[in-house]
Amino acid sequence: QEAIRSTERENRWMLAQSYLEATRLADALPLLESVYEEWPERDDFRSELALCQLNLGLIEEAHETLGEILTNEQPRQGDLLLRAAIEYRRNHFAEGLKLLEQAEAIDSNFAGLQNQVGLMRLRLRQPQLAEIAFGKAIELNADDAYAHLGLASAHILSREFEAAAESALHAIGLKFDLALAHYQ
Repeated sequence: QEAIRSTERENRWMLAQSYLEATRLADALPLLESVYEEWPERDDFRSELALCQLNLGLIEEAHETLGEILTNEQPRQGDLLLRAAIEYRRNHFAEGLKLLEQAEAIDSNFAGLQNQVGLMRLRLRQPQLAEIAFGKAIELNADDAYAHLGLASAHILSREFEAAAESALHAIGLKFDLALAHYQ
């Protein structure tokens, strides 16, 4: 019986992964909830469910799903990033920044992390510190259009309009359909 239950759970997990790949989040959600309910100890089940909930706009549900995951002595960087994304969406920018600083202590050589730090700094009205974070992201990945867009936003907050236009144009050159870069 246990082997049958385990196989059924793994099949639901794989189907949920397929739905996620196809961006059918609403279809993946009940499958992720069921596998997590059956085996809440699996970190991958919990993280994937929280990410799906966050992407569907179920912010408080995502926060509850992660629960006290960060009380461990050594939280994983992915968990810190996910919790920071939730805090960003909850408009708790200072708390999110603290989580990102913990993630940086684990490994700061990740452009996506630096972009998140930059976005938090922008929301906290710290444009110079945001410029530093987006600059690091660009050093790590010069072809990251979102880092150039973030840098443009930081320049605008600093009232450095020519630099903002240059960064926005660079972002457009990398990803032409990035509407916010055209706006900037």
